[in-house]
Amino acid sequence: TELNSFIVPWVNILLQEALPYENSILRYEDKVELAEAPVVQNMSDKLFYHDSIVRSAFPYGLASWLFQDDENDYRTEKYRNMYIAALNEAAKMTEESIADGYGG
Repeated sequence: TELNSFIVPWVNILLQEALPYENSILRYEDKVELAEAPVVQNMSDKLFYHDSIVRSAFPYGLASWLFQDDENDYRTEKYRNMYIAALNEAAKMTEESIADGYGG
């Protein structure tokens, strides 16, 4: 379809937006975080983010882009919210030490 030319750029935007969530999972697993989001060149490229992001969040993110292109504001917002909720659900919490900036 005519929208196929938009899929790769949309996926690259989703990869960038999801980077902090992917890094939270990597940090939780005690693995090296990504310095930058990967970039896909075509629709056959493999996505190396965790399934909780690629299979749960990204379909909603792509749907929001599709409905935005269709000028359907209600569905655009609905799927964007579902995308963000899925990213938040995929995120992992980890403990980090903090510094007392007030000297108390």
